[in-house]
Amino acid sequence: MKDGRAKPIELEMPDALRLRIGALGERMPVLFVEGELDLAGVDAVEQALHEATPHGAAVIVDLTACSFIDSTGIATLLRAGGHNGSARTTLAIACDGGQVARTLELTDVGRLVPIFRTCEDAARALEAD
Repeated sequence: MKDGRAKPIELEMPDALRLRIGALGERMPVLFVEGELDLAGVDAVEQALHEATPHGAAVIVDLTACSFIDSTGIATLLRAGGHNGSARTTLAIACDGGQVARTLELTDVGRLVPIFRTCEDAARALEAD
């Protein structure tokens, strides 16, 4: 992860979901979510988030290639960001538009987890905190 290249994760996942863990720079982990994030894939996302942030560090979830997210996917991100009563990880979302961005906007996710248009913007904000 140190070289910034994304590595594939060996997890049980539905065909409609792909996850990769990478990094921006030397220290900011990024979980790239591609495809559909729904009930079938939330266990894999939780496991990938744990792998990306074993000590509860900050992480960016890149949803720019995510084509669909349902309420279970949203709940998984909120739990990972510590919005279940126990702070574990500082999480930011990168999402540049489309149906997923609209879903996040309609559900007011941005009130609990910061949403940015790019991973770079998210990393700057997390590093500033």
